[in-house]
Amino acid sequence: MSAASPKSLFLELAGVTPEEARRYAEENRREAVAWLEEQFPDLVGEDAPWISGGERALDAIAILEAKESRMNCGNCPGYDTCPNIPRGHSRRVYVEHGRVEVVVTHMCQAKRQAEWSRNLERTMQKSQLPPLLQAKGFRNFVKTAHPHAAKMAKVAEEAAKSGRSLVLAGNYGCGKSHLAAATLNNAMRKQKTGLYISVPEMIDVLRSAAWSNEKPVKVLEGIVEVDVLVLDDLGKERPTAFASEQLFRIIDGRYTAQKQTIVTTNHTEPQTLAYKSGDHGEAICSRLQEMCGAGGWIVSQAPDYRRTFCGGSVAV
Repeated sequence: MSAASPKSLFLELAGVTPEEARRYAEENRREAVAWLEEQFPDLVGEDAPWISGGERALDAIAILEAKESRMNCGNCPGYDTCPNIPRGHSRRVYVEHGRVEVVVTHMCQAKRQAEWSRNLERTMQKSQLPPLLQAKGFRNFVKTAHPHAAKMAKVAEEAAKSGRSLVLAGNYGCGKSHLAAATLNNAMRKQKTGLYISVPEMIDVLRSAAWSNEKPVKVLEGIVEVDVLVLDDLGKERPTAFASEQLFRIIDGRYTAQKQTIVTTNHTEPQTLAYKSGDHGEAICSRLQEMCGAGGWIVSQAPDYRRTFCGGSVAV
């Protein structure tokens, strides 16, 4: 008694008779050919490879998978529920060298959008941007509330496009942190890395690293290397020798690397900020002024919007 062939054994295990298998294959072939004739109307009769090439010229299952893939993409449900395999990819049919080829394409727009959203979420988490500031943008900043607010917003929007550094100086609640966050959010949507950090908190982190016998160099490197850095409330830190030295290292590192740096401060005069920044204050402010260029050190005399709007979220 001869052993069963692998094909007949597979059909037996699948519960399909050879006759049923042939019928299914023929139905698949007819459906595949009908769809191909719709897709390639110029190839008819003997010119069609699925006719002239015989059965070997046509993988009916692959063709029908491509047909289903195109239908799925035409009614795209979004990447998370995409029924295509692999998810987020489609299949295209080519006729080359007398054969019909099915190729899995690059990721579709839905997958690119989903990956962009996930990357943005991860970038936002790494940026340490406070939840209050994550929704801040240029569109939800009230520019009409005060002429200085409009001017500061215009310069910040231009900096978001050009990548130049800024110093946003002014009273409490005049919109400095809002515009700094808007600039950072804009950069992160372009897949740039960013970091938002309060200067007093940053000095505490660096001091803790030094006290615990950890080298603060690694922390400094992370701050220096991000694409866009926001230093909030510069000048509020205690002007110790340690704080001044760490600030100089950060500003000098970003100055030499030409990295965009956004600084907010309540000190409207560079001389006052230099004094508040300790031993290295003059060097810090000198570099900031060059990084910002003409018109990049913005001073706002706008009133405190927090008090004006009784706790509203117009500006931070």
